[in-house]
Amino acid sequence: MASGDPRRYNPAAEIYTETAMDKIVSSSDTPERKGAPARDPQQPLASPRSLRIVVADDDKDTVNTLKVILEDEGHTVRPVYSSTEVMAAVRNFEPDAIILDISMPGESGYSLAKQVRTWFNTYRPLLIAITGIYMNPTDALISQAIGFDHHLTKPCNIDELLAILEPRTRTRR
Repeated sequence: MASGDPRRYNPAAEIYTETAMDKIVSSSDTPERKGAPARDPQQPLASPRSLRIVVADDDKDTVNTLKVILEDEGHTVRPVYSSTEVMAAVRNFEPDAIILDISMPGESGYSLAKQVRTWFNTYRPLLIAITGIYMNPTDALISQAIGFDHHLTKPCNIDELLAILEPRTRTRR
């Protein structure tokens, strides 16, 4: 059997046969499945694009964990471990999204968010606050007023983070 070929080889008949999964996949492509509209087979399926993401937090474990998870999802990640490096990373990397800790030593995430918003003219990266300190609903409103698009608390719910990023994978810059 050819490596990676999902069909089963029948040596007696010297043919490949469909597996149960092949039948499920081919039957799910039909428009009869639960009222789904027919897809034009000539049109390519939309494929999500990889995002460029800056992850900035003074907690290296948080940055490294998010980096591994986001890279596993196909994104390119620029890790940043101090507030003094954030704006240089934003300018040089031109991210689609920035995950920024609010309470980093030196300069606050709030101040950095304001700088990010003034740095970009027409394109606006998705700005996500992440915090282990500012966890009240009022804090989320403050983050929004400052310029953050989303406010997440630590430990970050990965499914929620990926759901926030997903719409950006469907748009072109």
